[in-house]
Amino acid sequence: MRSRGQYSKELKLKVVREYEEGHKNTREIREEYGIPDSTLWGWINKYRAEGESAFEPKLRAGDFIVDPTKIPPVLYKEIGLDKIKKDPKELKGVLNEIEKYKLIIAEKELEIRLLKEALKKTRKG
Repeated sequence: MRSRGQYSKELKLKVVREYEEGHKNTREIREEYGIPDSTLWGWINKYRAEGESAFEPKLRAGDFIVDPTKIPPVLYKEIGLDKIKKDPKELKGVLNEIEKYKLIIAEKELEIRLLKEALKKTRKG
């Protein structure tokens, strides 16, 4: 059994296209590639919803902030993300390049602030 993320985006696109174009049914695809039924249907539904970009890696701001909605509002505004999107929840999903880099900068700014606060506390103690 494969673990999460072990199928390449090329394979995902290939098998979904084979199904969508009517070349093979789900049973044939499952048997040929050894893909579980629920996994295959997940790919098909994702492809139908997102199209060609369905299997592209999505931005994860890093291990520190994986959800852009968790960026503190003050930092969110300071870094300029409020000028790109009105609501931080809109940042989920595919982001344009500027938004991606602004999220990375926001993450680093937050890390720096937290480290400075921790350093202040250790110096006081």
